[in-house]
Amino acid sequence: MKIGFALPQYGPQAAEAARVTGFAAALEAAGADSLWVGERLIAATNPTVGYAGTDTIPAEFNAVLDPFLLLGLAAAGTERVRLGTNVLIAPLYRPALLARSLTTLDIASGGRLVPGFGIGWSPEEYAAAGVPFMRRGVRLDETLDALETIWTTDPASYTGRYVSVPSHRSALRPVRRPRPPIWLGAFSAEGLA
Repeated sequence: MKIGFALPQYGPQAAEAARVTGFAAALEAAGADSLWVGERLIAATNPTVGYAGTDTIPAEFNAVLDPFLLLGLAAAGTERVRLGTNVLIAPLYRPALLARSLTTLDIASGGRLVPGFGIGWSPEEYAAAGVPFMRRGVRLDETLDALETIWTTDPASYTGRYVSVPSHRSALRPVRRPRPPIWLGAFSAEGLA
């Protein structure tokens, strides 16, 4: 049986960021298979859409640590456990920035990164990132295509309807070839189909 654990990231646990490296090392020593982070950009005070079909946002989302930094801290304290995102809201990021952050994590961890992506549910998070909420599914598809191109070609470029990356040198590659395994998360029937 493989058991994964969430890193302390939300709510009162967010105050424990200085202990994440030691926490990750202790979990690895205890036999953990994987360590995971999630993502919340903001917790809207008057959400258009609440969390998990409710009309509110959990209080734990009022304090959330950065997923990339947490995984970097975990990578520094471990050698074997897989390090995953459950999930990053990929359309909130420009593909070149996302590729750089994920590639850095994959290299720093010796190829243990498992990036999980989704589209999110909060219009306010999209507004905070300056990204339109509509067509976020297509934005995710294009972001995944752009990541694939950045990770597998040099020079790399991508032009989609909503996402583009100018032609550039792309010599830095993830440890696992051609790229880390990508997981997708969804709650809706459409997303699960």
